[in-house]
Amino acid sequence: MTPDDLHALIESGDAAVTAALPAATLGVDRHGRTAFDVALACGFDAVLDALAANKQAHALAAMPRDDLLMPIKHTVAQTDTTRHLEKTESSLRATFGHDLAFGRTPLLQACRHVRLDIAEALLANGAKPGKKDLLGLDEADLCLAAGGSAALLGFMQACARHKRKPMLSENIVARLLRDPTTLAAATQGANLSAAAKRLLLAYHCARLDLPAVQRLLDDGLDPNKAVHEFANPVYEACTSRLLWLEELPGWLPLAWSYACHAGPSGSQVNTFDTESAISVAEQMRLAREAMREKQARIDALTLDENALAEQTAQRLQVIDLLLGAGIDPSLVRKKAPAFFIHDLLLQEQPALLSGLLARGFDLTPDEHERDMIDARHLALLEALSQGAATPVPAADLFAPPNAGASWELPAETTLRAIIEAAPAGAELPFVARINLCNSYGPILECKLFLRDAGNDTGTWQAMTLREEHVYGDDGMRPYHPGDTLSFGEMPWSATFERPWPRMPGHLPIEIRLQSSADYLNLVIRDWTGSGD
Repeated sequence: MTPDDLHALIESGDAAVTAALPAATLGVDRHGRTAFDVALACGFDAVLDALAANKQAHALAAMPRDDLLMPIKHTVAQTDTTRHLEKTESSLRATFGHDLAFGRTPLLQACRHVRLDIAEALLANGAKPGKKDLLGLDEADLCLAAGGSAALLGFMQACARHKRKPMLSENIVARLLRDPTTLAAATQGANLSAAAKRLLLAYHCARLDLPAVQRLLDDGLDPNKAVHEFANPVYEACTSRLLWLEELPGWLPLAWSYACHAGPSGSQVNTFDTESAISVAEQMRLAREAMREKQARIDALTLDENALAEQTAQRLQVIDLLLGAGIDPSLVRKKAPAFFIHDLLLQEQPALLSGLLARGFDLTPDEHERDMIDARHLALLEALSQGAATPVPAADLFAPPNAGASWELPAETTLRAIIEAAPAGAELPFVARINLCNSYGPILECKLFLRDAGNDTGTWQAMTLREEHVYGDDGMRPYHPGDTLSFGEMPWSATFERPWPRMPGHLPIEIRLQSSADYLNLVIRDWTGSGD
């Protein structure tokens, strides 16, 4: 009996097929299906049970033609298959044929269709988890993608009953971070990939969860192998950025200090679904509204000195655990995120910086990062490096609360700033200079004005637009209104100047921005002044 004949018999629902299975040839039919695939599609449980008891059937997997393997893998590499499993499968079948097979063994197929009873029967008869299908997914991945955390936990429990320890990937751990209870249950009885361990350590460090960090280290995790630019345990212990980035449970107040300068999670990058029934314009409006709500939550929270001191002590305790397990401070610094020192300084926690310096961490910014750090913070870092116990006075001429941060602003808005006292011996004229940057191209009819903040009826003084630039693949070039932009020339910057009197003391001023845009989404930075 050929595979095609056997599969036709299964599809007919004839109960006699179970008696014919031992003598039948198990293979792939002309439609790219195995006997298990056919019985699963028909819901023929008697055949499924018989195949589960037959160890020779455990390795059966229908594969696509050899010439399709590379195109399929290339397509899959650009897709988040664990989050969009059905959409990915439908798209691949529309492209490569409706009978496309995904190389799934019976255990993989049982997990894909959330037939945990059949999965357990296979496990009971010796099937071993750990295979991957053509999409790169194993049994645990398919359970989570097709049936959620309940299916994953059910599969993990079945594996435990039959003394199997499946591997959990980084993708699974990343998805379970939003559900700490399920995460703890799933990881307890599983092997973890190296990337999953790395992410889990960074997560527990970000949560300042000392017992969880200790358990990972006690289980033999080498913290030096877990140091990565995008999962640096020391950086997470200092900032809790991962909690902020993914808006994980409990991210406030742990990531409050980071959010105060970085803004709401999601404010850096927004993505919109062009296939959604909701228009892109409406999606943008909803995204802006969500950002405002998140910012309101950040603004509403205030941590007093005692709370911040307690938090800093916990951060240093986590770092001490890592150091006790042998983490190399030089390796942490070498594989730190690009703005490691910059982010630490903007949290305004000198005690944390002093603690890192005392523990042998090098906090010297490289040349590129140094350009991103203002003079006040550089002076603070220098003082702490030399053993100073208190912050040094601010040295910036302009010191907005969130230098270098980004805001969404009305098309006409007013900001407040401070001109610091003139250095001894400085001479007039003094030139106030403001540099605006917008990642989405030139801001039309943009104008800036200054006035004394102590006089609400004072006359606004227009600033002069000195130069504009756009940035593309070929670098920076001057921009003039009306110029045609080539593809990729989106980031724009403009420099405004105006002579302004220096006063003997701190002078509060107001800056007004006007443009023809509906709203502005700017990075306002490089607030500087010069006396030349």
